[in-house]
Amino acid sequence: MTEQICVNAIIEMLGGPKEYIEQVLKDYIEKRKKDGLNVRAEIYHEGVSRDTLFTTFAELEIHFNNTEELLEFCFESMPSSIEIIQPENLNFTNIQLTDFLNDLQAKIHQNDMLVKNYRAQNHVLDKNATNVFRNFLLFIIKKGITNVEEMSKHVGLKAEELTPFLDNLVEENKIKKEGEQYVHSERAEERT
Repeated sequence: MTEQICVNAIIEMLGGPKEYIEQVLKDYIEKRKKDGLNVRAEIYHEGVSRDTLFTTFAELEIHFNNTEELLEFCFESMPSSIEIIQPENLNFTNIQLTDFLNDLQAKIHQNDMLVKNYRAQNHVLDKNATNVFRNFLLFIIKKGITNVEEMSKHVGLKAEELTPFLDNLVEENKIKKEGEQYVHSERAEERT
């Protein structure tokens, strides 16, 4: 029988509220144990505030039968830290190392694709949100709310945050600025 691989691992989670994320971490580790993870010792740490969320972590001593099990654990659970306690030396065959490197590359490519997709989705959402906001500004200006301070009360942005949007609409000839008032281009033409 081959010697077991003993590791200390740290698994972290971020979320909220505090009690919830602490319980999610415990439930996750219990599920992994039921699935066959050989956890010999576990220490749970209380959640700590990180802005509006909480982070918590568990220190685990885990025993694996072989390097494949260890690598699978790393890919599945994504621990923030792994320390191999024993054995002192590990032997890999070229096939094991090849499989590990290919799994690693696949995971990196998968994560890269997810990031690119999320960026593209965020770009579309940002563009759509900006267009909706601009249309809302045009609507309230058309309804006669023409002072930036008054607009600010209706849209929930400070006047200085609102001004760049209004300046863009002026540049695009959608609205005109007359003194301290913004008027819809159609109404500005009616006044002349």
